Amino acid sequence: MDPYSASAEFYDVTSRELWARKRPLIMSGLRGATGTLVDIGAGTGLGTLALAETFPSAPIVAIEPSVGMRIALATRVAMTGIEVSVVDGCVPGVELPPRIGGALCCGVLGHLSASERVSLWTVLAARMDVGAPVVVELMDETAPPAFTLRIAHTRVGAMEYEVWSTPSDHGWTLRYRVLSAGRCLRELDVPMRWDRIDASVLAAEAVGFRCRRIAPDVHVLTRSAGVPG
Repeated sequence: MDPYSASAEFYDVTSRELWARKRPLIMSGLRGATGTLVDIGAGTGLGTLALAETFPSAPIVAIEPSVGMRIALATRVAMTGIEVSVVDGCVPGVELPPRIGGALCCGVLGHLSASERVSLWTVLAARMDVGAPVVVELMDETAPPAFTLRIAHTRVGAMEYEVWSTPSDHGWTLRYRVLSAGRCLRELDVPMRWDRIDASVLAAEAVGFRCRRIAPDVHVLTRSAGVPG
């Protein structure tokens, strides 16, 4: 089941302000990356656009399994004219470029099982040169807490968009609301499976990488020596 199929229309609208705030930090974690860059779980392309603008000469591959999100991603690529190859697929099963100079993995790992995460790091380690970085947003510390909370609010035209989170046994349920003049016009609940992963789990699973924390939830994994590549 694709949890983003129903909510894709809201994602870009409610994430733009967040991405504007965290973009400088995330891009700083990729400093020194060269060669092909990969955006794993690219969503609607907010991170992909940041990659293209920060590394204008780098080939970029954006991987996104959700049809709805990929429509927005491909539209952003076409409208901005950035050189990005959009790929339909899920990690770790999707075919990655043979050599990767850096990667972005924001809001993705909690959707994967432990074995899938280990497979992803194994594949990346085999394709990355020593020193190549992967910026990972875990969402372990700033993920919605154990109570109902409004996590996003923005206005577009006459409409207001809200996102509320309620914890569940296997993650949380996101409630999307569209309001006008204080009246709720639409409401949508989307169950979201998410395995919360802390820095110790990340470091243990990402064999072949050194891990350093640069902000709450944001870590840089650097391909280390001693692992066949």
